[in-house]
Amino acid sequence: MHLPENPEASPLQPISGKEGYAPYSDYKDSGIEWLGEIPAHWEAKRLKSLVKNVTSKAPSLEKKDTYIALENIQSWTGRVSPSQYEGAPDNQVKHFQSGDILFGKLRPYLAKVARPQQNGICSSELLVLRPMTGLCGPFLEQRFLSKDVIDLIDSSTFGAKMPRAEWEFIGKTRIAFPPDIEEQKTIATFLDRETEKIDTLIEMQEQLIDLLKERRTALISQAVTKGLNSGVPMKDSGIEWLGEIPAHWEAKRLKKLVTEPLKYGANEPANCSDPNFPRYIRITDIHENGMLKDDSFRSIPPHLAQPYLLVTGDLLFARSGSIGKTFQYHPSWGEAAYAGYLIRARFGQNSEPSFMEYFTQSHAYNGWLLGNCIQTTIQNVSAERYANLQIPVPPHSEQLAIATFLDRETAKIDTLISKIYQAIELQKESRSALITAAVTGKIDVRQESTSTTA
Repeated sequence: MHLPENPEASPLQPISGKEGYAPYSDYKDSGIEWLGEIPAHWEAKRLKSLVKNVTSKAPSLEKKDTYIALENIQSWTGRVSPSQYEGAPDNQVKHFQSGDILFGKLRPYLAKVARPQQNGICSSELLVLRPMTGLCGPFLEQRFLSKDVIDLIDSSTFGAKMPRAEWEFIGKTRIAFPPDIEEQKTIATFLDRETEKIDTLIEMQEQLIDLLKERRTALISQAVTKGLNSGVPMKDSGIEWLGEIPAHWEAKRLKKLVTEPLKYGANEPANCSDPNFPRYIRITDIHENGMLKDDSFRSIPPHLAQPYLLVTGDLLFARSGSIGKTFQYHPSWGEAAYAGYLIRARFGQNSEPSFMEYFTQSHAYNGWLLGNCIQTTIQNVSAERYANLQIPVPPHSEQLAIATFLDRETAKIDTLISKIYQAIELQKESRSALITAAVTGKIDVRQESTSTTA
């Protein structure tokens, strides 16, 4: 895929959802509040009378067995990327057969539904549901992917740490369906075809985002290692992963650019949310775009925050987990301190923090990370290693000019990426609305399927 010359004229236009499809000719009250009206010839039955909940454990396990865990299922499409069994952390794995419906019980994964096309074993965090005679498996899969069913089951979850749903509630849930299995198959075939169109469009949009992100990184990499003037003389930096830099630049270690030694954050739990206290910034609060997430606010009492309060231009480095991730503090975030898995760099007056932050988004920086992370149980880069990070440093006025240039140019790319993400979310909403409308009988797709395949 090539980036469009004029991104605003991109052909990746939305595909409509349920609009344009006719309803059934006659409806009746289902007698179930959350279901409402259903087509007059449809039935409503409890799931436990339509499917068998397979609870038998796998009698024998081999490493060549196909294994499906929650992470192997794409949440909104049901696509499966199975792995091979290698000794699952949960030894209560279960057998499934081709055509069974796998349904994730944990709240974060309630939309994870799959219908594998081969026999195998799966995690016990997945229900294995086997359709009985009279119920079409593909129809049931789409029914489980519909928003109304997901919301209903979600309302039943319990448990503080990992809320989950139980078969006792799910089995009592009544769903509506056409008694004619051929009509069920027609609905499922229609949805397979129409959602595939939406999924293909989303994949194109995701590929475009990847290309834009790479363009952004390449733009930054060129600016922070070669400068904005392609005609200046170059010299060998003497650093393999950095290569040539402008002749009037210097390669300096990070510890030579800061006013005090790099400092680890507070080793305190994030169990406070008082908005009057300083914000407590953790690695997980930092979005990939370098901003703070709005939905993860935590604070820290002032007396604990005091030694770790941030000032304008402070740059935080992640030392484990998302190693290399950085965040530059601005007063607009309000008073804030930082947690122990972050490391603070406070720069001198000749070092522009925005230039330094942009350097940490370059290919050169990523190359340095690959050679300097310590692999234990999780990857780790210590303050000592960060202190020896060599950075190409132009004169301060040039740092400012590069940072200003990148602010302007990356903002254009970021705006386009944001628009594409919004388009993807609209496509996912459209997909969900179409599925829900079809499997609840709000639209009649029988004629649509006939006219499309004729």
